This record gives sequence, C-alpha cells and structure tokens, in this order.
Amino acid sequence: EDLILYLQTLGIQVNLASILEAVAEYYHIDELKLWRVLAQQLQQALNHTPLCAEARAELQNLLFEKAQWPYKQLIRPLLEQQNRVG
Repeated sequence: EDLILYLQTLGIQVNLASILEAVAEYYHIDELKLWRVLAQQLQQALNHTPLCAEARAELQNLLFEKAQWPYKQLIRPLLEQQNRVG
C-alpha cells in the first residue's frame, strides 16, 4: 500500500498532473478529458498485469474506488528549509 501511495502522490499527482495541465493549456483540451484518458489507461494496465486476485482487488480499490486519494505535502517542506540552495 505504501508503494501505491508513492505512485499516486509522486507519479500521478505531482508529475502527471503538471503534464496534463500543460497539454490541456497548450492544445486547448479540457483537462478533465485528459484525466479520464489517464484513468482508462491505468485501468487497462491494471487489467493486463498478471496479478493474484487479492493484489488486483487491492489495487483496484486504492486506485479507482477510494473516495479520495492520499495527500502529502511534498514541496512545501522543501521550500521552507532554511539551508536550501537557490
């Protein structure tokens, strides 16, 4: 579950959110449509990955069925560091 937390937080919420936002703005596409495409592709990847039934059900729940994804403040602590360079 911790690994999925990192995937959701860093991989999707931080990295892919920025990419989707930029693509939506540049190509004048509704960002929500891009999120739907991403969700479809994640679901397809999950469906085609060889997993035991228990692992597949857990991933399905964590990625697609939970009402909210985890939220972690990743950037703020870095910005608040007194000894940061730059």
